[in-house]
Amino acid sequence: MQQSTEIRNNALLLVGIATIGLSLKGVAAKLAYATGINADYLLLVRFAAAVPLFWLGARWLHGSWGHLNRRQWLHCTGAGLLYFIAAFTDFHALLYLDAGLSRLILFTYPMFVLLIQSTMQRQLPGARELLAFAIIFGGLLVAIPIAQEQENLALGGLYALAAALSYGAYLMYSQVLLQKIESGHFSTATSAITLLFFVPLPPSFCYMKALSVVVLLQPA
Repeated sequence: MQQSTEIRNNALLLVGIATIGLSLKGVAAKLAYATGINADYLLLVRFAAAVPLFWLGARWLHGSWGHLNRRQWLHCTGAGLLYFIAAFTDFHALLYLDAGLSRLILFTYPMFVLLIQSTMQRQLPGARELLAFAIIFGGLLVAIPIAQEQENLALGGLYALAAALSYGAYLMYSQVLLQKIESGHFSTATSAITLLFFVPLPPSFCYMKALSVVVLLQPA
């Protein structure tokens, strides 16, 4: 019982740290945009800097870079694509919205997680979940009229909602994959895949990408 409580407390601590980091990311991106940097280039630099750290972390935690089979690489590619969409739409939302409003919309992702989970389980959300939905939408209804003076509010809001939806889908997909893949190996693989989606490649490389997917689909 004590061990389970400790695990739960550690999990809550990690969630809190991740939430703070996700919030500060928006502020950091806005500061970077103030220097005139392009959003796509900023995303490329962000993942190019992060990927080596993930690989070093996997080496430290698991003593290896990870040995995934083709099916696992295929699933990690799907997760990497979802995270690419989440990051792309999130950083582009910050072009049109201030950091506060974009974070407020992005943090609706738990609602999408619950909706996806309810759809998969084929059951309606419970009373507590519905109350949480009401609170989330209530907060948005209060915040959006205050932000009416922001230009391209609708476009920025759509980007932010797309980020919340894709991030929620990424979390749900990741939860399933982490039951079969160690967290360090999963993070290194998905981050590397996400980086590849951000790298601007000539058309000839598109065929290589398509070929790699076909190879991954082959039985191991």
